[in-house]
Amino acid sequence: MTIKKLQPYLLLHLAVFTLSLSTICSKFAAGQEFMSFGFIAFYAGVILALGIYALIWQQVLQKIPLTTAFVNKSASLIWSLIWGIAFFNEAVSASMIIGIAVVFCGVILVIVGAPQKTQKGQQDE
Repeated sequence: MTIKKLQPYLLLHLAVFTLSLSTICSKFAAGQEFMSFGFIAFYAGVILALGIYALIWQQVLQKIPLTTAFVNKSASLIWSLIWGIAFFNEAVSASMIIGIAVVFCGVILVIVGAPQKTQKGQQDE
């Protein structure tokens, strides 16, 4: 695959990464006293991350089929796992790893089996 073909997928995963950042801010905001400076700051981080995510997501949807884009959003599972370990000292179990692996196998099957767009926007069969 060439860089040009990979670019929409890299953009998609940047969007998913940005979406995952909003969950970190949300979790930190939940630990603050309601309407305190910390709460407002983390909540502003949620809004900022979601705004950036929305802008990137709209660009992604112009280049990738909707089904493929939504299936790839499951990559947020791996980011959730990483953030849970890094910031919140959450434990990781073997069943969590197996579950994520199963989801990623499904993602790979959808990507490999997805029909490709032709230049006129029609799908190849």
